[in-house]
Amino acid sequence: MPKLSTRLQRFRTGSPLSFRLLAWILLFSSAFTLVASALQIYSDYRKDLSQIDNRMQVVESGYASSLARSLWALDQKLLQTQMEGILSLPDVVHLRLRIEPDSELVMGEIPRDAKTTSHSFSLVHQGDEMFKLGELTVTADLDRVYDELKRKVGVMFLDLDNFKHINDTLGHDAGDNLLIEAARRISSCLRGTSTVARLGGDEFLVILPGLTGPEASSQVAERILKTFSPPYILNGQEVFVTTSIGIAIFPTDSDNSGTLLQHADAAMYQAKHKGKSSFAHFAPEMTEVSHERLKMESSMRRALELKEFELYFQPIVNTDSGTLCSVEALLRWNNPAMGMVMPDRFIPLAEETGLITPIGEWVLLEACRAAMGWKEATGKDIGISVNVSPRQFRDPGFTEAVMHALATSGLAPEQLELEITERLILDNSIETAEILRQLDKAGIRLSVDDFGTGYSALSYLKSYPFDTLKIDKSFVQDVMKEPEDASLVRAIINMAHSLGLRVIAEGVEEEAQTHFLKKEGCDFSQGYFYSRPLPAADFDAWLANNHRV
Repeated sequence: MPKLSTRLQRFRTGSPLSFRLLAWILLFSSAFTLVASALQIYSDYRKDLSQIDNRMQVVESGYASSLARSLWALDQKLLQTQMEGILSLPDVVHLRLRIEPDSELVMGEIPRDAKTTSHSFSLVHQGDEMFKLGELTVTADLDRVYDELKRKVGVMFLDLDNFKHINDTLGHDAGDNLLIEAARRISSCLRGTSTVARLGGDEFLVILPGLTGPEASSQVAERILKTFSPPYILNGQEVFVTTSIGIAIFPTDSDNSGTLLQHADAAMYQAKHKGKSSFAHFAPEMTEVSHERLKMESSMRRALELKEFELYFQPIVNTDSGTLCSVEALLRWNNPAMGMVMPDRFIPLAEETGLITPIGEWVLLEACRAAMGWKEATGKDIGISVNVSPRQFRDPGFTEAVMHALATSGLAPEQLELEITERLILDNSIETAEILRQLDKAGIRLSVDDFGTGYSALSYLKSYPFDTLKIDKSFVQDVMKEPEDASLVRAIINMAHSLGLRVIAEGVEEEAQTHFLKKEGCDFSQGYFYSRPLPAADFDAWLANNHRV
């Protein structure tokens, strides 16, 4: 049999996944997990080789004496039958019986370029004296073993959704307990030959060897998503946590371990964009998206320092009179290489990377300063509205950042309105209620942004201290065409007023829409009919020339 070093060399060249993939994992995973993964894959290889070794020993112990008797008796027919029985054993492809003094019998054929192993044993006759009758060499084909190692292997990249929120609100001990339970749930969905490793933070890697096809990895992913459905109990509180899964297949997607992991990572982000709690298989077009994402993240990390972010401003007017009452600050990113980047492209990435926190702080401060500048220019108080992302809102220093922006700019708290999305409102946690209470106590106005686009929970409008409700533009744009939209907008306005909330209609683009909104008693309007979002200098000019300020 070949030496261990020779076997390892064959293993390495015969299976492009084995060592190289595990070496890549070493960059991310703990040494213990690496060793466990490597031992698992190599032990499968060793197990198959051991089975062949054992089969050779069985041939020697079970056939040596009977072959010797047939040879001693010169029973050629029985000898041939016995050798045919040996040749029918799994992996055995060739027999060579050397008969003393100079004859031989050969059966079977060794495939060209096949990797083989051989075992020889002597055939002797035990009588008054011991006579050596010949030697049988049994050759086994190892291609099946290597083919097994080359079978498709699935690599799964898992990321827990909103893990940072758990860590920030319930503490790191709760976060650690969540990771332990998540690892247990993932492991419960895997078979014995699969491996799960935590890469760091809230990311896990799963290796699925011996896949019969992509559908097998999909079945595993579905089991994992299902096992994440029940709530976690952390600090005596029920918490629902989902995971997003990206899948890449070796060698279909790549035969390079590093590239394979990158593909799984790209697929994972695609799963997140699908709405989280889902999985996605790698597709070639994801490579371009992944590269663009890396490039955008790298550029965004320097954007604040290079002063590439800009604020655009759009007026919010009194629906009846058309007079200006406040302004919404809208973030834009003017990058020299990518041009003007709109928020829907970079805000989700900023949230994922945590860059939304420093960017959000900059927006708050600059928006408050702009409002103070308008007061100095016009002599009037003009309120400013700022969008707040869920991750920014949950940051432990968010309330302090808001107060710092007000104190630094000198803006009165009641002139600042923070726009909160419905998705954040539905996070019915003690932390959310406390932050909203602190902001309300400080005199800061609070509004529900894009109302109607999420799972509207009217009880939260009653429970939380909101001042304003903004009707999403998707409802406003068709009020003159679709009776259902008109009825819905009418109902939202009446409901908001019954709760003591002001109403702002977004996306007003036509005069006919303004007449409808006036008739239905909508307090304020915003949209292209009044003005597009303008950069600071252009908005200052708009203020100077607009007689309804």
